[in-house]
Amino acid sequence: MGLTSNNEVRPCTENPVEQSHRPVKHRYHPTLGFGEFNAAHRFCKAVDEVSNFLRPRSRMAEFVSLSDRRKKFMKGVSELQELFQAA
Repeated sequence: MGLTSNNEVRPCTENPVEQSHRPVKHRYHPTLGFGEFNAAHRFCKAVDEVSNFLRPRSRMAEFVSLSDRRKKFMKGVSELQELFQAA
């Protein structure tokens, strides 16, 4: 940490550690309006299940082309719509 040291500075988008807490932050803010913990828990659980269902990759570094991502997303959305209409 002196004058001669070089510190690597990476944008946070390339750092998986920085990205790992992002889903938690996205879930936390909407739950502030829930009056009951169990309702917030059910909502967060449903959001997690849907986001994992629509996830285009199985591994973080896996490459998936844009056309394949779109096909998987559209297939997942149509399956969710059928599931919600049946319920």
